[in-house]
Amino acid sequence: MLTHPLLKPVVLSLSVEFAEDVRSGLTKSGQREILSKYLYDEVGSALFEAICLLPEYGLTRADTQLLRAHADEIVARMPLPAHVAELGSGSGKKTRWILEAVARRQPTFYYPIEISPAALAACEKELREIDLVHIVGFEKTYLEGLRAVINRREPGEPICVLFLGSTIGNFDRPAADDFLRQVRGILSPGDSLLLGADLEKSVAVQLLAYDDPTGVTAAFNMNVLARINRELGADFDLKQFAHEARWNAADRRIEMHLRSLQRQRVEIPGSHLRIRLEEGDYVVAMIVSTSENDLVLSVTEHGFGKRTNVDEYRVQGRGGKGIINVKTTAKNGKVVAIMPVQEDSDVLVMTANGKLIRVRSTDIRAVGRASQGVRLINLDDDDKVTAATTLVEADVEVPPVVN
Repeated sequence: MLTHPLLKPVVLSLSVEFAEDVRSGLTKSGQREILSKYLYDEVGSALFEAICLLPEYGLTRADTQLLRAHADEIVARMPLPAHVAELGSGSGKKTRWILEAVARRQPTFYYPIEISPAALAACEKELREIDLVHIVGFEKTYLEGLRAVINRREPGEPICVLFLGSTIGNFDRPAADDFLRQVRGILSPGDSLLLGADLEKSVAVQLLAYDDPTGVTAAFNMNVLARINRELGADFDLKQFAHEARWNAADRRIEMHLRSLQRQRVEIPGSHLRIRLEEGDYVVAMIVSTSENDLVLSVTEHGFGKRTNVDEYRVQGRGGKGIINVKTTAKNGKVVAIMPVQEDSDVLVMTANGKLIRVRSTDIRAVGRASQGVRLINLDDDDKVTAATTLVEADVEVPPVVN
Protein backbone atom coordinates (compact mmCIF):
# COMPACT_ATOMS: atom_id res chain seq x y z
CA MET A 1 0.00 0.00 0.00
CA LEU A 2 1.38 3.41 -0.95
CA THR A 3 1.09 6.23 1.57
CA HIS A 4 1.91 9.92 1.22
CA PRO A 5 2.89 11.35 4.63
CA LEU A 6 1.65 14.93 5.06
CA LEU A 7 0.78 15.09 1.35
CA LYS A 8 -0.92 18.47 1.36
CA PRO A 9 1.85 20.44 3.15
CA VAL A 10 4.46 18.70 1.00
CA VAL A 11 2.71 19.75 -2.21
CA LEU A 12 2.49 23.34 -0.94
CA SER A 13 6.19 23.32 -0.07
CA LEU A 14 7.14 21.98 -3.50
CA SER A 15 4.99 24.62 -5.23
CA VAL A 16 6.74 27.43 -3.35
CA GLU A 17 10.13 25.88 -4.12
CA PHE A 18 9.16 25.55 -7.81
CA ALA A 19 8.23 29.23 -8.02
CA GLU A 20 11.44 30.30 -6.30
CA ASP A 21 13.64 28.05 -8.45
CA VAL A 22 12.01 29.30 -11.66
CA ARG A 23 12.62 32.89 -10.62
CA SER A 24 16.23 32.14 -9.65
CA GLY A 25 16.98 30.18 -12.82
CA LEU A 26 15.42 32.60 -15.29
CA THR A 27 17.11 35.63 -13.74
CA LYS A 28 20.50 33.93 -13.50
CA SER A 29 23.35 35.93 -15.00
CA GLY A 30 24.78 34.37 -18.13
CA GLN A 31 22.83 31.26 -19.13
CA ARG A 32 19.21 31.03 -17.96
CA GLU A 33 18.17 27.60 -16.73
CA ILE A 34 15.29 25.55 -15.35
CA LEU A 35 16.30 22.74 -13.00
CA SER A 36 15.88 19.36 -14.67
CA LYS A 37 13.86 17.92 -11.77
CA TYR A 38 10.95 20.10 -12.87
CA LEU A 39 10.67 18.21 -16.15
CA TYR A 40 8.94 15.39 -14.26
CA ASP A 41 5.39 16.46 -13.52
CA GLU A 42 2.51 14.13 -14.47
CA VAL A 43 2.82 14.91 -18.18
CA GLY A 44 6.61 14.91 -18.14
CA SER A 45 6.77 11.59 -16.31
CA ALA A 46 4.48 10.00 -18.90
CA LEU A 47 6.58 11.41 -21.74
CA PHE A 48 9.77 10.12 -20.11
CA GLU A 49 8.29 6.61 -19.91
CA ALA A 50 7.68 6.89 -23.67
CA ILE A 51 11.28 8.05 -24.20
CA CYS A 52 12.52 4.93 -22.41
CA LEU A 53 10.88 2.81 -25.11
CA LEU A 54 12.54 4.64 -28.01
CA PRO A 55 15.26 2.76 -29.91
CA GLU A 56 17.51 5.83 -29.68
CA TYR A 57 17.42 5.80 -25.86
CA GLY A 58 19.02 2.53 -24.75
CA LEU A 59 19.94 3.59 -21.22
CA THR A 60 16.84 2.24 -19.47
CA ARG A 61 17.02 -1.10 -21.27
CA ALA A 62 20.68 -1.46 -20.32
CA ASP A 63 19.89 -0.57 -16.70
CA THR A 64 17.07 -3.13 -16.58
CA GLN A 65 19.15 -5.87 -18.15
CA LEU A 66 22.00 -5.37 -15.68
CA LEU A 67 19.67 -5.38 -12.67
CA ARG A 68 17.81 -8.42 -13.93
CA ALA A 69 21.04 -10.36 -14.41
CA HIS A 70 22.79 -9.34 -11.18
CA ALA A 71 20.05 -8.57 -8.64
CA ASP A 72 20.75 -11.61 -6.47
CA GLU A 73 24.48 -10.87 -6.44
CA ILE A 74 23.83 -7.23 -5.49
CA VAL A 75 21.40 -8.12 -2.71
CA ALA A 76 23.81 -10.74 -1.33
CA ARG A 77 26.19 -7.89 -0.51
CA MET A 78 23.60 -5.99 1.54
CA PRO A 79 23.63 -6.35 5.32
CA LEU A 80 20.33 -7.74 6.61
CA PRO A 81 17.68 -6.88 7.53
CA ALA A 82 17.71 -4.24 4.80
CA HIS A 83 15.16 -1.72 3.60
CA VAL A 84 15.34 -0.09 0.19
CA ALA A 85 14.97 3.61 -0.66
CA GLU A 86 15.11 4.90 -4.22
CA LEU A 87 15.93 8.43 -5.28
CA GLY A 88 13.77 9.20 -8.32
CA SER A 89 11.93 5.90 -8.65
CA GLY A 90 9.95 6.77 -11.76
CA SER A 91 7.58 3.94 -12.61
CA GLY A 92 9.69 1.47 -10.63
CA LYS A 93 9.85 -1.08 -13.44
CA LYS A 94 13.59 -1.67 -13.31
CA THR A 95 13.58 -1.75 -9.50
CA ARG A 96 11.40 -4.87 -9.51
CA TRP A 97 14.42 -7.15 -9.85
CA ILE A 98 16.13 -5.75 -6.74
CA LEU A 99 12.96 -5.87 -4.64
CA GLU A 100 12.13 -9.44 -5.66
CA ALA A 101 15.67 -10.51 -4.78
CA VAL A 102 15.38 -8.86 -1.33
CA ALA A 103 11.93 -10.37 -0.73
CA ARG A 104 13.30 -13.86 -1.38
CA ARG A 105 15.48 -13.39 1.70
CA GLN A 106 13.31 -11.27 4.02
CA PRO A 107 10.26 -8.95 4.21
CA THR A 108 11.25 -5.40 3.41
CA PHE A 109 10.05 -1.82 3.12
CA TYR A 110 10.52 0.02 -0.17
CA TYR A 111 10.57 3.82 -0.08
CA PRO A 112 10.27 5.46 -3.53
CA ILE A 113 11.16 9.15 -3.36
CA GLU A 114 9.71 11.33 -6.12
CA ILE A 115 8.55 14.90 -6.59
CA SER A 116 5.98 13.65 -9.12
CA PRO A 117 2.78 12.22 -7.57
CA ALA A 118 1.98 10.60 -10.92
CA ALA A 119 5.30 8.74 -10.86
CA LEU A 120 4.64 7.58 -7.29
CA ALA A 121 1.21 6.29 -8.28
CA ALA A 122 2.67 4.46 -11.30
CA CYS A 123 5.38 2.98 -9.09
CA GLU A 124 2.84 1.64 -6.58
CA LYS A 125 0.76 0.13 -9.39
CA GLU A 126 3.83 -1.53 -10.92
CA LEU A 127 5.22 -3.07 -7.71
CA ARG A 128 2.30 -3.56 -5.32
CA GLU A 129 1.84 -7.26 -6.06
CA ILE A 130 5.38 -8.25 -4.95
CA ASP A 131 4.97 -10.39 -1.83
CA LEU A 132 6.65 -9.26 1.40
CA VAL A 133 7.40 -5.76 0.07
CA HIS A 134 5.62 -2.88 1.80
CA ILE A 135 5.66 0.37 -0.19
CA VAL A 136 5.72 3.78 1.49
CA GLY A 137 6.16 6.66 -0.94
CA PHE A 138 7.54 10.11 -0.26
CA GLU A 139 6.59 13.06 -2.45
CA LYS A 140 9.72 15.00 -1.67
CA THR A 141 13.04 16.05 -3.14
CA TYR A 142 15.85 13.48 -3.00
CA LEU A 143 17.58 14.63 0.16
CA GLU A 144 14.41 15.58 2.05
CA GLY A 145 12.91 12.21 1.20
CA LEU A 146 16.03 10.33 2.25
CA ARG A 147 16.07 12.12 5.61
CA ALA A 148 12.41 11.18 6.11
CA VAL A 149 13.21 7.53 5.35
CA ILE A 150 16.12 7.51 7.80
CA ASN A 151 13.85 8.92 10.52
CA ARG A 152 11.41 6.01 10.05
CA ARG A 153 13.81 3.15 10.53
CA GLU A 154 14.42 1.27 13.72
CA PRO A 155 17.92 1.07 15.26
CA GLY A 156 20.03 -1.58 13.55
CA GLU A 157 18.04 -1.55 10.31
CA PRO A 158 20.37 -0.72 7.39
CA ILE A 159 19.12 1.13 4.33
CA CYS A 160 20.18 0.47 0.74
CA VAL A 161 19.73 3.60 -1.38
CA LEU A 162 19.19 3.16 -5.10
CA PHE A 163 20.14 5.96 -7.50
CA LEU A 164 19.72 4.40 -10.91
CA GLY A 165 19.30 5.34 -14.56
CA SER A 166 22.46 7.48 -14.70
CA THR A 167 20.48 10.30 -13.07
CA ILE A 168 23.76 11.41 -11.52
CA GLY A 169 24.62 12.63 -15.04
CA ASN A 170 22.03 15.40 -14.66
CA PHE A 171 24.42 17.09 -12.21
CA ASP A 172 27.56 18.88 -13.29
CA ARG A 173 30.74 17.61 -11.61
CA PRO A 174 30.83 19.95 -8.57
CA ALA A 175 27.10 19.50 -7.93
CA ALA A 176 27.39 15.71 -8.22
CA ASP A 177 30.28 15.66 -5.74
CA ASP A 178 28.31 17.84 -3.32
CA PHE A 179 25.15 15.75 -3.70
CA LEU A 180 26.94 12.46 -3.00
CA ARG A 181 28.66 14.00 0.02
CA GLN A 182 25.26 15.01 1.39
CA VAL A 183 23.86 11.52 0.78
CA ARG A 184 26.84 10.07 2.63
CA GLY A 185 26.27 12.49 5.49
CA ILE A 186 22.66 11.32 5.89
CA LEU A 187 23.54 7.61 5.88
CA SER A 188 25.14 5.64 8.70
CA PRO A 189 27.84 2.95 8.80
CA GLY A 190 26.34 -0.26 7.41
CA ASP A 191 24.08 1.55 4.91
CA SER A 192 24.78 1.23 1.20
CA LEU A 193 24.33 3.07 -2.09
CA LEU A 194 23.77 1.43 -5.47
CA LEU A 195 24.62 4.01 -8.15
CA GLY A 196 23.87 3.44 -11.84
CA ALA A 197 25.94 5.42 -14.35
CA ASP A 198 26.25 5.25 -18.13
CA LEU A 199 29.52 4.73 -19.95
CA GLU A 200 30.75 7.42 -22.32
CA LYS A 201 29.11 7.32 -25.74
CA SER A 202 29.91 9.00 -29.03
CA VAL A 203 28.52 12.51 -29.45
CA ALA A 204 26.32 11.37 -32.36
CA VAL A 205 24.70 8.63 -30.26
CA GLN A 206 24.03 11.04 -27.39
CA LEU A 207 22.54 13.74 -29.59
CA LEU A 208 20.17 11.26 -31.19
CA ALA A 209 19.08 10.00 -27.77
CA TYR A 210 18.13 13.53 -26.70
CA ASP A 211 16.66 14.70 -30.01
CA ASP A 212 14.82 11.66 -31.36
CA PRO A 213 13.27 11.90 -34.85
CA THR A 214 9.75 11.25 -33.54
CA GLY A 215 9.87 14.38 -31.36
CA VAL A 216 9.05 12.73 -28.02
CA THR A 217 12.08 14.26 -26.29
CA ALA A 218 11.24 17.67 -27.75
CA ALA A 219 7.74 17.41 -26.25
CA PHE A 220 9.27 16.34 -22.92
CA ASN A 221 11.53 19.40 -22.91
CA MET A 222 8.80 21.78 -24.06
CA ASN A 223 6.45 20.54 -21.35
CA VAL A 224 8.48 22.33 -18.67
CA LEU A 225 7.28 25.65 -20.13
CA ALA A 226 3.73 24.31 -20.23
CA ARG A 227 4.11 23.31 -16.58
CA ILE A 228 5.18 26.84 -15.65
CA ASN A 229 2.09 28.09 -17.47
CA ARG A 230 -0.18 25.63 -15.64
CA GLU A 231 1.22 25.96 -12.13
CA LEU A 232 2.60 29.50 -12.01
CA GLY A 233 0.14 31.25 -14.35
CA ALA A 234 2.80 32.13 -16.96
CA ASP A 235 2.04 32.98 -20.59
CA PHE A 236 4.84 31.17 -22.46
CA ASP A 237 3.80 30.70 -26.11
CA LEU A 238 5.17 27.23 -26.83
CA LYS A 239 5.01 27.82 -30.59
CA GLN A 240 7.68 30.48 -30.17
CA PHE A 241 10.28 28.05 -28.81
CA ALA A 242 12.30 25.25 -30.37
CA HIS A 243 13.89 22.23 -28.69
CA GLU A 244 17.63 21.76 -29.27
CA ALA A 245 20.01 19.09 -27.99
CA ARG A 246 23.56 20.42 -27.98
CA TRP A 247 26.98 18.98 -27.17
CA ASN A 248 28.95 21.22 -24.82
CA ALA A 249 32.52 20.21 -25.73
CA ALA A 250 34.14 22.33 -23.02
CA ASP A 251 32.20 20.65 -20.20
CA ARG A 252 31.76 17.30 -22.01
CA ARG A 253 28.00 17.10 -21.66
CA ILE A 254 24.71 17.07 -23.54
CA GLU A 255 22.42 20.02 -22.86
CA MET A 256 18.73 20.30 -23.72
CA HIS A 257 17.92 23.88 -24.68
CA LEU A 258 14.76 25.80 -25.45
CA ARG A 259 15.51 28.48 -28.03
CA SER A 260 13.39 31.59 -28.36
CA LEU A 261 12.23 32.04 -31.98
CA GLN A 262 11.42 35.73 -31.62
CA ARG A 263 11.71 38.69 -29.30
CA GLN A 264 9.10 38.21 -26.58
CA ARG A 265 8.06 39.15 -23.08
CA VAL A 266 6.78 36.54 -20.62
CA GLU A 267 4.84 37.10 -17.41
CA ILE A 268 5.18 34.52 -14.60
CA PRO A 269 2.85 35.72 -11.82
CA GLY A 270 3.53 32.78 -9.51
CA SER A 271 7.21 33.74 -9.44
CA HIS A 272 6.52 37.50 -9.39
CA LEU A 273 8.59 37.75 -12.53
CA ARG A 274 8.55 39.31 -15.98
CA ILE A 275 11.33 38.39 -18.41
CA ARG A 276 12.28 39.53 -21.90
CA LEU A 277 13.78 37.08 -24.36
CA GLU A 278 15.47 38.04 -27.58
CA GLU A 279 15.36 35.90 -30.71
CA GLY A 280 18.00 33.19 -30.29
CA ASP A 281 18.09 33.35 -26.48
CA TYR A 282 18.36 29.95 -24.81
CA VAL A 283 17.02 28.39 -21.64
CA VAL A 284 18.76 25.21 -20.44
CA ALA A 285 16.34 22.58 -19.11
CA MET A 286 18.61 19.54 -18.74
CA ILE A 287 22.30 18.82 -18.44
CA VAL A 288 23.63 15.29 -18.97
CA SER A 289 27.27 15.02 -18.01
CA THR A 290 29.44 12.24 -19.39
CA SER A 291 32.59 10.70 -17.96
CA GLU A 292 35.54 13.00 -18.29
CA ASN A 293 38.79 12.42 -20.18
CA ASP A 294 40.69 13.40 -17.05
CA LEU A 295 43.90 11.51 -17.84
CA VAL A 296 46.52 12.52 -20.39
CA LEU A 297 48.64 9.84 -22.09
CA SER A 298 52.22 10.68 -23.13
CA VAL A 299 54.34 8.32 -25.29
CA THR A 300 58.06 8.66 -26.07
CA GLU A 301 60.13 7.49 -29.03
CA HIS A 302 61.95 4.74 -27.09
CA GLY A 303 58.68 3.02 -26.16
CA PHE A 304 57.85 4.54 -22.78
CA GLY A 305 54.48 5.94 -21.73
CA LYS A 306 52.59 7.31 -18.75
CA ARG A 307 49.16 8.61 -17.76
CA THR A 308 48.84 11.85 -15.81
CA ASN A 309 45.77 13.53 -14.30
CA VAL A 310 44.82 16.59 -16.34
CA ASP A 311 44.49 18.65 -13.14
CA GLU A 312 48.29 18.64 -12.89
CA TYR A 313 48.43 20.87 -16.00
CA ARG A 314 47.48 24.32 -14.83
CA VAL A 315 45.92 26.73 -17.33
CA GLN A 316 48.38 29.43 -18.43
CA GLY A 317 47.99 32.58 -20.44
CA ARG A 318 48.97 32.74 -24.10
CA GLY A 319 52.75 33.03 -24.44
CA GLY A 320 53.46 31.24 -21.14
CA LYS A 321 56.61 29.17 -20.59
CA GLY A 322 54.74 25.87 -20.15
CA ILE A 323 55.52 23.13 -17.65
CA ILE A 324 57.49 19.87 -17.73
CA ASN A 325 55.24 17.01 -18.86
CA VAL A 326 57.73 14.16 -19.29
CA LYS A 327 61.20 13.81 -17.85
CA THR A 328 63.01 13.02 -21.10
CA THR A 329 66.32 11.14 -20.92
CA ALA A 330 68.51 9.08 -23.23
CA LYS A 331 66.57 6.08 -21.97
CA ASN A 332 63.04 7.12 -22.91
CA GLY A 333 63.77 9.63 -25.70
CA LYS A 334 61.71 12.51 -27.05
CA VAL A 335 57.92 12.75 -26.73
CA VAL A 336 56.15 11.64 -29.92
CA ALA A 337 52.48 11.65 -28.84
CA ILE A 338 50.17 13.15 -26.20
CA MET A 339 46.40 12.64 -26.02
CA PRO A 340 43.45 12.30 -23.61
CA VAL A 341 42.79 8.70 -22.57
CA GLN A 342 39.82 6.95 -20.95
CA GLU A 343 39.88 4.14 -18.43
CA ASP A 344 38.16 1.73 -20.87
CA SER A 345 40.30 2.53 -23.92
CA ASP A 346 43.19 0.65 -25.51
CA VAL A 347 46.41 2.28 -26.70
CA LEU A 348 47.95 1.47 -30.10
CA VAL A 349 51.66 2.20 -30.45
CA MET A 350 53.39 1.98 -33.87
CA THR A 351 57.10 1.95 -34.66
CA ALA A 352 59.16 3.11 -37.66
CA ASN A 353 59.80 -0.53 -38.66
CA GLY A 354 56.07 -1.28 -38.82
CA LYS A 355 55.59 -3.00 -35.45
CA LEU A 356 52.39 -2.33 -33.50
CA ILE A 357 51.38 -3.16 -29.96
CA ARG A 358 47.97 -2.79 -28.33
CA VAL A 359 47.83 -2.35 -24.54
CA ARG A 360 45.08 -1.53 -22.08
CA SER A 361 45.27 2.03 -20.80
CA THR A 362 44.83 0.76 -17.25
CA ASP A 363 48.10 -1.20 -17.62
CA ILE A 364 49.96 2.09 -18.04
CA ARG A 365 50.86 3.56 -14.68
CA ALA A 366 49.22 6.85 -13.71
CA VAL A 367 52.05 9.05 -12.40
CA GLY A 368 52.92 12.71 -12.01
CA ARG A 369 54.08 15.13 -14.68
CA ALA A 370 57.85 15.06 -14.30
CA SER A 371 58.40 11.30 -14.62
CA GLN A 372 59.69 9.17 -17.50
CA GLY A 373 56.89 6.60 -17.53
CA VAL A 374 56.93 2.80 -17.99
CA ARG A 375 57.96 0.68 -20.96
CA LEU A 376 55.12 0.01 -23.39
CA ILE A 377 57.05 -1.91 -26.07
CA ASN A 378 60.48 -3.52 -26.41
CA LEU A 379 62.25 -2.10 -29.46
CA ASP A 380 65.10 -3.27 -31.66
CA ASP A 381 68.18 -1.04 -31.60
CA ASP A 382 67.35 0.47 -35.01
CA ASP A 383 63.65 1.05 -34.27
CA LYS A 384 61.67 3.80 -32.52
CA VAL A 385 58.05 4.76 -31.85
CA THR A 386 56.59 7.09 -34.46
CA ALA A 387 52.89 7.25 -33.57
CA ALA A 388 50.30 6.35 -30.92
CA THR A 389 46.54 6.59 -30.65
CA THR A 390 43.71 5.43 -28.42
CA LEU A 391 40.95 3.01 -29.34
CA VAL A 392 37.58 2.85 -27.60
CA GLU A 393 35.30 -0.15 -28.10
CA ALA A 394 32.31 0.67 -30.29
CA ASP A 395 29.02 1.27 -28.50
CA VAL A 396 26.82 -1.83 -28.41
CA GLU A 397 23.07 -1.36 -28.25
CA VAL A 398 21.61 -3.45 -25.46
CA PRO A 399 18.60 -5.41 -26.75
CA PRO A 400 15.23 -4.93 -25.05
CA VAL A 401 14.47 -7.24 -22.14
CA VAL A 402 11.55 -9.56 -22.85
CA ASN A 403 9.43 -10.17 -19.77
